[in-house]
Amino acid sequence: MRYAQRATFVKEIKEYNRRLSKETVVRVEQQTVPCFFNDLGIELSKQVFGDYAEGRKIVRLQQPHLSVFDFILLDGQKYQVDSNRQNGRVFYVSIGD
Repeated sequence: MRYAQRATFVKEIKEYNRRLSKETVVRVEQQTVPCFFNDLGIELSKQVFGDYAEGRKIVRLQQPHLSVFDFILLDGQKYQVDSNRQNGRVFYVSIGD
């Protein structure tokens, strides 16, 4: 398996802004790592989640990613983590907001 693709783990640091009365992003921390990702098949999707949803992917890393993050960018598309397996080396993701 070749780890020729890149996944960017993004952590947004937010603070409450009293003037705007809502949370705003103060800074963004990003870490890009080599990975291999592909679409999650129908059979595996049913085994893991019990149903099939369009746009789910499986992301495999060489080294475990143990730091806290909010979402993953794959080819510029934002994905949220649905499940984490093998101590941070395998992530099941779906298209995020």
